Amino acid sequence: MSEKKCIFISLGFDTSSVMKAFAEYNLHSGDKFIFVTPHAKHPRKKASKEDIRNLIEALLSRGVKLDYIFLTVNEESPKDMILQIIKVILNHSDCHIYLEASGGIRAICVAMYIAGNVFSDRVKRCSAVLETTGKKINFPFITLPASLPSALETDLQEVRSTEGEVSLADLAIKMEKDRSTLSRQLNELEDYGLIERKSKKPATYALTLAGKLWFLKRGV
Repeated sequence: MSEKKCIFISLGFDTSSVMKAFAEYNLHSGDKFIFVTPHAKHPRKKASKEDIRNLIEALLSRGVKLDYIFLTVNEESPKDMILQIIKVILNHSDCHIYLEASGGIRAICVAMYIAGNVFSDRVKRCSAVLETTGKKINFPFITLPASLPSALETDLQEVRSTEGEVSLADLAIKMEKDRSTLSRQLNELEDYGLIERKSKKPATYALTLAGKLWFLKRGV
């Protein structure tokens, strides 16, 4: 059985980003689209919504029944936008959430990313298409812990000191630690999102972007 998807799209007056999303995702009946639109009135806004309805009707004729809603947000209030988007994310806990921040106004795209970053455990991806090349990029979600247990902080500093990938075996020798203990601690750092496993055999690790930012935030 395929995963149930809920795809948020920042919707402007150009529906090309919607058409690309329809083509990219392997859509099935029951998948849902959330079209995030600004509150401001504009004559082209109504036309965009009608284009969306026609596209979904066309898919229905092919046997794919999609659910969808238009989520109207107050683009002049960042806090309200973020809260509205988060509420809808939380209401779709049974879905894999995707955020497409390519069309529409920039403020909505930023609000979508912030909402996704707050609930990165529920959101699979936040993407955008570059205006310059048309290439699609994925934004990383970053959550930094306020502090770390001293043992984990020491491990993290050692991973950083390698300035690249380091194996579990080499790290255990360098730190004079039991490999099983060190492995558990590195798994905890992975859970924090500060390091990532680059390979399994042999087990090697490196700092993530969040790990690098953790040190920058502390000025070290």
